[in-house]
Amino acid sequence: MKSVFPILITAIVLLSSCGQDNFTFSHRFPSECWGIQDTIHVALEKKDGKVGQLLVDLKEEFPFQNFYVKVMYTGPDGSEKELLLNQRFASAAGLWELPKTNSYYRVPYDDLLDFEGPDGTYKCRIIQFMREDEVCEIKQVAISGL
Repeated sequence: MKSVFPILITAIVLLSSCGQDNFTFSHRFPSECWGIQDTIHVALEKKDGKVGQLLVDLKEEFPFQNFYVKVMYTGPDGSEKELLLNQRFASAAGLWELPKTNSYYRVPYDDLLDFEGPDGTYKCRIIQFMREDEVCEIKQVAISGL
């Protein structure tokens, strides 16, 4: 019986870690809507020239074929910069070209991987930039780990 206990504990730990995303940051919207006034604040660590990948998880009912996100950041040297990111995820015919996971689509923004500046901590502000007061059917905004 003693030899079964460690195996059982190991199995529970392994199963509980399956399917977990490797996020360094994640923000969920309780109402699943991102208002234009809602700014996400996050400090990101840039190492070896990389920060992470910005991800936006959209629900199946998301009403648009693209999504604009604006990232404003202050670097460790005090420099400030803005990035306007747009990801189009539907074909000209209106068919979504993203893989579907469960009931949502994950939209990757690779531009955040290589922004200019020295390694160190960056203070970032992220806003939706869709010219809508509120954009709904958004599950979360996240930064993936490297």
